[in-house]
Amino acid sequence: MRQFNIYFDIETIPTQSDNIKNYIQSNLTAPANYKKPDSISAWLEENKEPAYRKTALNGGFGQIVCIGYAINDGDVKVIHFDNWASSEKKYCNYFLMI
Repeated sequence: MRQFNIYFDIETIPTQSDNIKNYIQSNLTAPANYKKPDSISAWLEENKEPAYRKTALNGGFGQIVCIGYAINDGDVKVIHFDNWASSEKKYCNYFLMI
């Protein structure tokens, strides 16, 4: 039986949905040890953008922009669709054909 090593590099970006971004940012809560309103407000303002950006690594919210892969020591191939915002199904179909 022949063994294959497959290597993937998947590049993702945060959600592009304004509704999800707004939901995440408006439901963000400061840690319980923050008591002063000014401190809570400052923490929330400081963490809104990072909370949104973390959706890039969330399978339910992030979006795939491109995938690089190699099989064994073969050449690296990159899959990219111009309309990446609606192309995740195309990525899956591509890998079913390999």
